[in-house]
Amino acid sequence: MTKSRRLPFIDLTRFLAIFLMIIFHLTYDLNFFGIKIFSQKFTLFWHWLPRFIVFLFMLAVGMSIGAKKNPAMTESFNKSQIKILLGALLISLVTYFLYPSRWVYFGTLHCIFLSRYIVIWISRYSKTCLLLFFLINIPLFFGIKYPWFNLSHQSMDYIPLLPWVSYAFLGVFLSQTNLPNFGHKLAEVTIIKKMSTNSFWIYLVHQPLLFGLSYLIYVLLKTLN
Repeated sequence: MTKSRRLPFIDLTRFLAIFLMIIFHLTYDLNFFGIKIFSQKFTLFWHWLPRFIVFLFMLAVGMSIGAKKNPAMTESFNKSQIKILLGALLISLVTYFLYPSRWVYFGTLHCIFLSRYIVIWISRYSKTCLLLFFLINIPLFFGIKYPWFNLSHQSMDYIPLLPWVSYAFLGVFLSQTNLPNFGHKLAEVTIIKKMSTNSFWIYLVHQPLLFGLSYLIYVLLKTLN
């Protein structure tokens, strides 16, 4: 597998995660300005959609590492890790000053950063990764929660290592099937390819842009009324 080759299903997974994230945050921001799209009681949207989005991100993390012929902590991997770490720290810093009562101390990027270090060590053993996926998730059905460091405030984005790293393990296992090659024609659609390729940068900048857009919509509706 060459470095330049992109696997379509991984691109589609990233695209779907980014697309749903934009929909969710746009709705969240509009709701902040009093423009209600979904009722707060609609748990399928407010509770389960963001969790499904993180699941897709973690799945893509596992698949992208597992699909490599010889996954290792190469210079390219380390550069990606530095980029992810800086992005995570930026999010923590910005949210600390803008939302001090809900700032993000261990969110999606933080979890991805740590998970990649864990997953890459066992990515050669896809069946072990599948076993770990089940072992981590089975206790959840019995109401068992895993401990993780928890600050006193309620974070806007709190994604503890367990159970979320398990979905990256699942991604490693799926990378050894034919699934990553699925959806070639669809993945060639320009907007899907562009959004998947630039998913990290979209992740960082989309919320400020959506918040500004939501404010403009709020001002426009207020003016019209």
